[in-house]
Amino acid sequence: MSGTKNADMWACGENGLMLHFDGATWTPVDLGTAQSLWAVLALSETDVYVVGGGGFAAHYDGSPTSVAASAAAFVPPTRRCASRCVKSSCGCGCPSGVAC
Repeated sequence: MSGTKNADMWACGENGLMLHFDGATWTPVDLGTAQSLWAVLALSETDVYVVGGGGFAAHYDGSPTSVAASAAAFVPPTRRCASRCVKSSCGCGCPSGVAC
């Protein structure tokens, strides 16, 4: 579970279960997956990330939810890695040998 305030909480679970709490009611959010959802992170009311089984990842930005093939697609470049990349396949998205 993650949230930015008591009236903006998010929870996830088995079989694609995603819920949003607005301070009064828990409301299901349809992400279009039956994958188990492992983690949710709310950075703001319009910046929520969720990842799960089968490489599932989704981002909520205040508009309809978008789904991407990998969680790396959602990580801002400044947060991908704190050191220099040593190979092009490190997964951080930066060119080999370039500081992130």
